[in-house]
Amino acid sequence: MNNNNHHMIETDIDYYYMFETDIDNHIMTEMDIDCSYMIETNNEYRHMNETDIDYHYMIETDKENRTLTVMNEKVHAKKYC
Repeated sequence: MNNNNHHMIETDIDYYYMFETDIDNHIMTEMDIDCSYMIETNNEYRHMNETDIDYHYMIETDKENRTLTVMNEKVHAKKYC
């Protein structure tokens, strides 16, 4: 993992992404980040599975553009600092 790359990286065919997020504003950002979050999305239900956590995010995936959108503070993401 290249810690200098602040873009989301598709790491697995089953929608695994490493991304960084702005905790206070509940949005993903490329600036002012302290931690990364490994999440697993469910392609059918379009939500993240719980993976051992501290922070919660509901996201939606855009398969074609390989982007994630924070929709609601709902589900868990694993924190990496």
